[in-house]
Amino acid sequence: MANSPARLAANRPRSIAATGSGSASRYWASVRIVRRIGLPRASAATPATTRATTMLRGLVGRIAAVGRLRVAEEQAVALVHAAACGTVLTLLATAAPDPAVSGLAREAVLAAVIADAPAVAAPGPVGAAVALRAADTDTDAVTAGERGLLEEWLDRIAAAAPH
Repeated sequence: MANSPARLAANRPRSIAATGSGSASRYWASVRIVRRIGLPRASAATPATTRATTMLRGLVGRIAAVGRLRVAEEQAVALVHAAACGTVLTLLATAAPDPAVSGLAREAVLAAVIADAPAVAAPGPVGAAVALRAADTDTDAVTAGERGLLEEWLDRIAAAAPH
Protein backbone atom coordinates (compact mmCIF):
# COMPACT_ATOMS: atom_id res chain seq x y z
CA MET A 1 0.00 0.00 0.00
CA ALA A 2 3.11 2.19 -0.20
CA ASN A 3 2.03 3.71 -3.52
CA SER A 4 -1.73 3.65 -3.14
CA PRO A 5 -3.71 6.44 -4.84
CA ALA A 6 -4.64 7.87 -1.43
CA ARG A 7 -0.99 8.03 -0.34
CA LEU A 8 0.11 9.55 -3.66
CA ALA A 9 -2.70 12.11 -3.46
CA ALA A 10 -1.59 13.12 0.02
CA ASN A 11 2.03 13.51 -1.12
CA ARG A 12 1.51 15.20 -4.49
CA PRO A 13 2.54 18.83 -4.81
CA ARG A 14 -0.09 21.23 -3.46
CA SER A 15 -0.02 23.29 -6.68
CA ILE A 16 -1.30 20.30 -8.64
CA ALA A 17 -4.08 19.59 -6.16
CA ALA A 18 -5.19 23.23 -6.22
CA THR A 19 -5.24 23.78 -9.99
CA GLY A 20 -8.26 21.70 -10.89
CA SER A 21 -9.07 18.39 -12.50
CA GLY A 22 -7.21 19.02 -15.79
CA SER A 23 -3.88 19.38 -14.05
CA ALA A 24 -4.67 16.57 -11.66
CA SER A 25 -5.49 14.20 -14.50
CA ARG A 26 -2.19 15.05 -16.23
CA TYR A 27 -0.43 14.46 -12.92
CA TRP A 28 -2.02 11.03 -12.52
CA ALA A 29 -1.23 10.19 -16.13
CA SER A 30 2.45 10.94 -15.49
CA VAL A 31 2.34 8.89 -12.26
CA ARG A 32 0.97 5.93 -14.25
CA ILE A 33 3.71 6.33 -16.86
CA VAL A 34 6.47 6.47 -14.25
CA ARG A 35 4.99 3.40 -12.54
CA ARG A 36 4.94 1.57 -15.87
CA ILE A 37 8.45 2.47 -17.07
CA GLY A 38 10.07 3.15 -13.70
CA LEU A 39 12.36 5.95 -12.71
CA PRO A 40 15.74 6.05 -14.44
CA ARG A 41 18.62 4.87 -12.28
CA ALA A 42 22.32 4.96 -12.97
CA SER A 43 22.56 1.25 -12.20
CA ALA A 44 19.69 0.30 -14.50
CA ALA A 45 21.73 0.12 -17.71
CA THR A 46 20.31 -2.27 -20.26
CA PRO A 47 21.94 -3.43 -23.48
CA ALA A 48 19.73 -0.97 -25.37
CA THR A 49 20.62 2.03 -23.18
CA THR A 50 24.29 1.07 -23.23
CA ARG A 51 24.26 0.91 -27.04
CA ALA A 52 22.37 4.22 -27.31
CA THR A 53 24.79 5.94 -24.94
CA THR A 54 27.76 4.54 -26.85
CA MET A 55 26.28 5.86 -30.10
CA LEU A 56 25.66 9.28 -28.51
CA ARG A 57 29.24 9.41 -27.19
CA GLY A 58 30.51 8.56 -30.68
CA LEU A 59 28.48 11.34 -32.28
CA VAL A 60 29.56 13.88 -29.68
CA GLY A 61 33.17 12.71 -30.04
CA ARG A 62 33.07 13.38 -33.79
CA ILE A 63 31.71 16.88 -33.17
CA ALA A 64 34.46 17.47 -30.60
CA ALA A 65 37.11 16.20 -33.03
CA VAL A 66 36.29 19.00 -35.47
CA GLY A 67 36.33 21.60 -32.70
CA ARG A 68 32.62 22.47 -32.67
CA LEU A 69 31.67 21.72 -29.03
CA ARG A 70 30.85 24.65 -26.75
CA VAL A 71 31.14 22.45 -23.63
CA ALA A 72 33.16 19.44 -22.52
CA GLU A 73 32.28 16.13 -24.20
CA GLU A 74 30.80 14.59 -21.04
CA GLN A 75 28.65 17.69 -20.48
CA ALA A 76 27.42 17.55 -24.07
CA VAL A 77 26.50 13.86 -23.71
CA ALA A 78 24.69 14.57 -20.42
CA LEU A 79 22.79 17.57 -21.85
CA VAL A 80 21.65 15.73 -24.97
CA HIS A 81 20.63 12.69 -22.91
CA ALA A 82 18.75 14.78 -20.34
CA ALA A 83 16.93 16.78 -23.01
CA ALA A 84 15.93 13.63 -24.89
CA CYS A 85 14.68 11.81 -21.79
CA GLY A 86 12.85 14.86 -20.49
CA THR A 87 11.21 15.50 -23.83
CA VAL A 88 10.02 11.91 -24.16
CA LEU A 89 8.63 11.81 -20.61
CA THR A 90 6.90 15.16 -21.11
CA LEU A 91 5.32 14.09 -24.38
CA LEU A 92 4.17 10.81 -22.85
CA ALA A 93 2.58 12.61 -19.91
CA THR A 94 0.79 15.21 -22.04
CA ALA A 95 -2.82 14.58 -23.05
CA ALA A 96 -2.42 16.31 -26.42
CA PRO A 97 1.31 16.56 -27.10
CA ASP A 98 2.51 19.33 -29.39
CA PRO A 99 4.42 17.68 -32.26
CA ALA A 100 6.75 20.69 -32.46
CA VAL A 101 8.10 20.22 -28.91
CA SER A 102 10.50 17.44 -29.87
CA GLY A 103 12.10 19.43 -32.69
CA LEU A 104 12.30 22.59 -30.59
CA ALA A 105 13.95 20.71 -27.72
CA ARG A 106 16.44 19.15 -30.14
CA GLU A 107 17.35 22.51 -31.67
CA ALA A 108 17.68 24.14 -28.24
CA VAL A 109 20.08 21.51 -26.91
CA LEU A 110 22.11 21.44 -30.12
CA ALA A 111 22.46 25.24 -30.01
CA ALA A 112 23.67 24.90 -26.42
CA VAL A 113 26.38 22.33 -27.19
CA ILE A 114 27.45 22.94 -30.80
CA ALA A 115 29.27 26.05 -32.02
CA ASP A 116 28.44 27.52 -35.43
CA ALA A 117 32.07 27.40 -36.52
CA PRO A 118 35.02 25.25 -35.48
CA ALA A 119 37.01 26.62 -32.57
CA VAL A 120 40.23 25.87 -34.42
CA ALA A 121 41.32 26.94 -37.90
CA ALA A 122 42.83 23.57 -38.78
CA PRO A 123 41.54 20.23 -37.50
CA GLY A 124 43.80 17.97 -35.50
CA PRO A 125 46.19 18.45 -32.61
CA VAL A 126 48.28 21.18 -34.25
CA GLY A 127 45.26 23.39 -34.95
CA ALA A 128 43.91 22.79 -31.46
CA ALA A 129 47.29 23.60 -29.86
CA VAL A 130 47.62 26.82 -31.88
CA ALA A 131 44.07 27.89 -30.97
CA LEU A 132 44.50 27.10 -27.28
CA ARG A 133 47.92 28.82 -27.13
CA ALA A 134 46.44 31.91 -28.79
CA ALA A 135 43.59 32.01 -26.27
CA ASP A 136 44.04 33.84 -23.03
CA THR A 137 45.66 31.20 -20.84
CA ASP A 138 45.42 33.35 -17.72
CA THR A 139 42.87 31.23 -15.90
CA ASP A 140 42.34 30.16 -12.32
CA ALA A 141 41.81 26.57 -13.45
CA VAL A 142 45.56 25.87 -13.38
CA THR A 143 48.46 27.03 -11.26
CA ALA A 144 51.25 29.21 -12.65
CA GLY A 145 53.52 26.15 -12.88
CA GLU A 146 50.86 24.14 -14.70
CA ARG A 147 50.25 27.08 -17.06
CA GLY A 148 53.95 27.18 -17.93
CA LEU A 149 53.99 23.46 -18.59
CA LEU A 150 50.82 23.68 -20.70
CA GLU A 151 52.27 26.52 -22.76
CA GLU A 152 55.47 24.52 -23.34
CA TRP A 153 53.49 21.47 -24.50
CA LEU A 154 51.28 23.56 -26.76
CA ASP A 155 54.33 25.23 -28.31
CA ARG A 156 55.89 21.80 -29.00
CA ILE A 157 52.70 20.45 -30.57
CA ALA A 158 52.27 23.59 -32.69
CA ALA A 159 55.92 23.36 -33.83
CA ALA A 160 55.31 19.77 -34.98
CA ALA A 161 53.25 21.06 -37.93
CA PRO A 162 54.40 19.63 -41.25
CA HIS A 163 56.57 22.11 -43.13
